[in-house]
Amino acid sequence: MKEKVNSRLDKIEKNRQYLLDTNSLPIRQYLMDNILPHVTEGLVRVTDKINFNELNDDNLETYYPENCDPMEELIEFLEEKGRAWQEQITEVARKKMEERKAREEAKKAVQQDSEWNSDEESGALSAAQ
Repeated sequence: MKEKVNSRLDKIEKNRQYLLDTNSLPIRQYLMDNILPHVTEGLVRVTDKINFNELNDDNLETYYPENCDPMEELIEFLEEKGRAWQEQITEVARKKMEERKAREEAKKAVQQDSEWNSDEESGALSAAQ
């Protein structure tokens, strides 16, 4: 009896883990494609500021330049990337709104032209009768 319960619990846990893994694939892929490259670039920038030639066991805590906090550097870099990304998104949204407005105006112009042609035709028919 105890073995059946444990077997069933193992199956439930395996199924839960499978569902968790498959459901998290899209977000993991998004992070790998869109976030991780920027984090990596920021980390490279931070490490570029380190003078590895002077690094030894005695100064592990002080091998960054003065007034340089690596975490602050990374945060500033990522915030800068975020602002640039936000500007791009805003510009794309503005262009889409302009395109939509132009399509709506063109549609109205076609409708007005169609109505005008209909009025002319019905006026010509009335005059002919």
